[in-house]
Amino acid sequence: PTATVYKKAGDTLSVNYIYTETNPSSIQLNVSDNNNPAGEATFGTGLISGTSITRNDSVIINPTVLEGTYNVTAVVIDRVSQRGTGSLTQIVVIDNSAPSASITSPAPGANVSGSISIATSVSDVGSAGIERVEFFVDGGLHLTNRTSSYGFTLNTTQFLDGIHTLSLRAYDNANNSVQTAPINVTVINKVPTVNITFP
Repeated sequence: PTATVYKKAGDTLSVNYIYTETNPSSIQLNVSDNNNPAGEATFGTGLISGTSITRNDSVIINPTVLEGTYNVTAVVIDRVSQRGTGSLTQIVVIDNSAPSASITSPAPGANVSGSISIATSVSDVGSAGIERVEFFVDGGLHLTNRTSSYGFTLNTTQFLDGIHTLSLRAYDNANNSVQTAPINVTVINKVPTVNITFP
């Protein structure tokens, strides 16, 4: 089966493959869409002669590569420069775009109490898809959501009354991320007390 891997420019791609060669001289791994190369690596040491030899090697994705879908090929070269090329069942999708994210509720400056819903708007600008959304309170990670709603429930009684900051960080499957600017909310859970002193 074909495996899809999401990466961004400058990432390292790990490639598992099998080759057969009685006298290998070098192996080239190429990441390309047939028109534009996205990465290339050559390996000339530690090669084993034989049948169905398994290797794991790495290719660095070019730092200037454009977004798109790329194929991975392996080229085995023997000692008399004969070449054998095979396409790997691995598709590489390059996504260089950070997601977009915002907190839509509560509104900045809102007074909150008890258990409240944190509504968000999260979408992936590229093609990798959202991997997770993290919810921060006062700069510390509070909750993580990997479901498509990307909403949260906050029990404000866990925090002292007063002003607190809320923010998000969203990641896509290529590990691009965006951090939202914090918004302030005021927690008010303490019930006012009245003391009658007269009569």
